[in-house]
Amino acid sequence: MDFFTKDFFASFFAVSAVIVFIIMIKRILKNHISEKWQYRIYYLVFLLLTLPFVPLKYINFIDFSPNNENILKTISQNTNVANFENTINSGDFAVSVKSHFDFFKIFFVIWLIGAIILTVVMVIGFVAMRQKRKNISMVDCKIKNILYECKNISGIKKNIDIALSDVKSPVIFGMLKPIILVPYNCVEKMSDSEIKYIILHELSHYKNKDILMNYLMCLFQILYWFNPLVWIIFKQMKIEREIVCDSSVLNMLDEDNYTDYGMTIIRFVETVPQKRIFALSADMGGSKKHIKMRIEKIASFTKETLWSKLKGIAIFTMVFAVILSQASVISIAGGYNYFNDKKDNINIINLDKYFEGYNGSFVLYDMNNDEYTVYNEEKSRERVSPNSTYKIYSALSALENGVITEENSLMNWDGVLRYYDEWNRDLDLYGAMKYSANWYFDKINSINGIENVQNDLIKIGYGNCDFSGGNDCWLESSLKISPLEQVDILKDFYTNNFGFSQSNIDTVKNSIKILSENDTVLYGKTGTGRIDDKDINGWFVGFVEKGDNVYIFATNIEADENATGSVSMEKTIDILNNEIY
Repeated sequence: MDFFTKDFFASFFAVSAVIVFIIMIKRILKNHISEKWQYRIYYLVFLLLTLPFVPLKYINFIDFSPNNENILKTISQNTNVANFENTINSGDFAVSVKSHFDFFKIFFVIWLIGAIILTVVMVIGFVAMRQKRKNISMVDCKIKNILYECKNISGIKKNIDIALSDVKSPVIFGMLKPIILVPYNCVEKMSDSEIKYIILHELSHYKNKDILMNYLMCLFQILYWFNPLVWIIFKQMKIEREIVCDSSVLNMLDEDNYTDYGMTIIRFVETVPQKRIFALSADMGGSKKHIKMRIEKIASFTKETLWSKLKGIAIFTMVFAVILSQASVISIAGGYNYFNDKKDNINIINLDKYFEGYNGSFVLYDMNNDEYTVYNEEKSRERVSPNSTYKIYSALSALENGVITEENSLMNWDGVLRYYDEWNRDLDLYGAMKYSANWYFDKINSINGIENVQNDLIKIGYGNCDFSGGNDCWLESSLKISPLEQVDILKDFYTNNFGFSQSNIDTVKNSIKILSENDTVLYGKTGTGRIDDKDINGWFVGFVEKGDNVYIFATNIEADENATGSVSMEKTIDILNNEIY
């Protein structure tokens, strides 16, 4: 369902914008490059329409480092944080949100219905063409010889057959076993040269991979049936495809034969039907308007010059570069909700035994060595709701904007009985952070102003920075962040790369302090995502100060139930402790 959230619509508009760009470029430069290069630009449309379904990590060629299962053990020995689990009393203070049938789910159902209908139409068309292929009559040896001659002229070695059928216009059909189907009454009314022109045209379709292009067009028309620009550009592509085939045939003929070839095309004006929605075969027909356009092109045909070819290559390359430049916006299979920052200092570790029954990730950053240790990098780049870990930065924004101070952060309870006894009292920042009291952070956000909170989160680059979910955007809603981003932002928080007041940084830091043992201090914040009373998303983020070094971590787990912040904390402590010995 992720394909049909806001990232899908972002991709929709990006794809549409690039299609408009391609149409404009083609119109502006149509007199400067050959028909062949005009048509080849359409190949890039297939690339454009494929990008939304390609995960961003593949588009940007993210380098995944090799596994190293000993890295974390080495780092953990340096941290010496054993036995933290014996002294930490963690609780889950989370509220349940209701799943709802939103617009995007409605859109998905509508899209699916449309896609199914068009798929059925395509299958019916395919079956009809298969039936025409079965009901054929063999041609005589003369036409076979003409086909053989045309294959030699075209440089085609593939075994391609020819037969008579009840088609309205000559077509070539079939990917693996292509066959040219000619109308029953066509051969007897045409001269050998006209039959030769027909066969050369259909062989040009085969040589130009137009049969494959037809199937791709059908596929993308199904996927993008709701986008009128896709239908428009494919319609134009079908028109220009015939012009390119005409040019290919003319390149194989003497100039004296150009007129005869054009007259052969005209003979089909009265016989060919209108183009179908889905064309699984490549034929030489078209509407009268398009036939007229083709005849004009044939009349003015000149062979491609080197200069024209170079210009075509340059324009093709430019359009290709534009499409790639928009890849991060276009990709929806892991773009909008995927953290794609490339890191060369990542070491991968196998911690499967700690995450049985969960889809989870663990990230540890060694500040002195500037090195990440990551379990399940794929998951560590996936953005999910931050839930209560967001409160670290909600508090920081309130301090920065003077809503609260270290000395005066008390908020009066409004008397409304809530889920937990710990929430039903006056709370200062330290108590609110300890008990993760939602009402407290709602209140300081309200006083602060949601716009100020959003501006501060944008300033620090908090995840996808999507606040469309409103005041509760952090609670299994629109705002999302990945474990790697949690660590990066905590690193900037710890070193105050935000440029905020250092005293405010220290206040928030102290509010998430969990315990101190000898020269080791643990700071952290849990978060639990609860939907329909089921805990499906658990966080524990923070850092460990050990001597002169700092280790920043983020653990996230997801499951159908029992994925809580407490469980995430326990797993983090287990990893840090048990990997020591």
